[in-house]
Amino acid sequence: MKPWNSATSAILLSTLLACSASPTTTQPLEPNVPPPNSATSASANFEVHEWGLLRAQPGDVLQLGAVGPRHVEALMADKPVLYFHAPAALTLTSVEVQLPSAVKGSLLETWPLAEGSGATARWSNVAVGALGGAACNPSPLPSAAEPPCSGLPKGSYCEAADLAAVRTKDASCVRVGTSEEKFLFYRAELRGFTLPLRFKRGSSPSDVRVENLGSLPIPGSIVRIDRNGNTIKSSLLSPPAPQTADEKRPNDVLPTDKSEGDEYMRPTVSGDGVQAIRDTMSQLGMTAEETQAFLRAWGDTLFGPSARDGDGIIADRPMAPQTTFLYFLPEASTAQIAELRFEPAPSALRRAFAVWVAL
Repeated sequence: MKPWNSATSAILLSTLLACSASPTTTQPLEPNVPPPNSATSASANFEVHEWGLLRAQPGDVLQLGAVGPRHVEALMADKPVLYFHAPAALTLTSVEVQLPSAVKGSLLETWPLAEGSGATARWSNVAVGALGGAACNPSPLPSAAEPPCSGLPKGSYCEAADLAAVRTKDASCVRVGTSEEKFLFYRAELRGFTLPLRFKRGSSPSDVRVENLGSLPIPGSIVRIDRNGNTIKSSLLSPPAPQTADEKRPNDVLPTDKSEGDEYMRPTVSGDGVQAIRDTMSQLGMTAEETQAFLRAWGDTLFGPSARDGDGIIADRPMAPQTTFLYFLPEASTAQIAELRFEPAPSALRRAFAVWVAL
C-alpha cells in the first residue's frame, strides 16, 4: 500500500471533543484473498446478506456484533447477522465463519449454536426454506443461564438474548438441528488491524481532520453524531478519497424538543443520519427489511428514542458530551474481518459492516 501523502491539504471539520479513539496500528483494512464472496464449491440459487457493526474499545480492540446494549459507555463491535434468500428450499452442508489469523480474534457467541471454538464457527446441515414458503416459527432465544450467554464472563452483555429485534419478514427460514430462526448470528472480538478512516483533533478542540489510510473508497456518507446530555444532532460528511485527508464542514444543526410529561429534554434527531444509513445499506445490497432491522438494533443507541421505529432498544438516560462517527467499510475489505464459507456457495453474498468510533 502506498503511504499516505502528507502533502495533501487538510480542511478542518467542526467537532465537540478533543481526543481520538482511532487505532494506532499501521495496516488499514484492504482487499484480501480469498475475496469476500469466498466459497468452496459451485454456487447454488440463493443469496446471503450480512450486516454487522464494529465498535472500538480501549486498547485497539474491536467487537463485531448486531444488537446495541442498552447503555454504551465504551465503543466496541457488535453482531453480524446472516440472512438467506432462497427461491426454493435447499440444505447447505455447512456454513462457516473463520476469523483471519491477522486479526487475532475470537468468537464470543453464535446463534443458533454452532460447532467450533476460538476463531472458527461452523453450522452443519443448514436447511433453508423457500421464500414465501411455510411460516417460520423461531425457537426461543437463550436466557442468561443458557448457552451461549452462560459461557460469557460474569456481567457481560449477551447479544443472543436480544436478537428478536433483528428478525425480518423477507428472509428465508433456516433450521440447524432443532433450532429454527430467520438468520445465523455470530459475535467476535478482534485485534490486529487498523480501520481505514482516522479521525484526528485539529488545532483547536472544535476542529477534527478525517484521513482515509486505505486504498478503497468509503461507500456512502460519514454520519457524525454529536451528543450532549439529551440533545443529539447528526450531520453528514463526504468521505475522503483513498490515501488522502479530505475535509468538509458539516451543516450546523442543533435540535431540541420537549415532550409533555418528560422528566428531561428528549433527544431529537436532525440532519440526515438515519436516511444516510438507509441509502448506504441499500447501495451495499441490503433489503429495506434488513436495513430496518439494523435501525431497530442500533437506531436508539446511535440517535436516541426519537429515531425508533418498531421494537428497538431505548437509551433511558442522558449521555455525557460525546462526538462519534459512523461509516460503512468497503465491501471488498470485509473478508479481513471475517471470512465466510458456504457449501454450496451462494449465487451472491452482500456484506454491510458499519464502524462506529468516538473522537
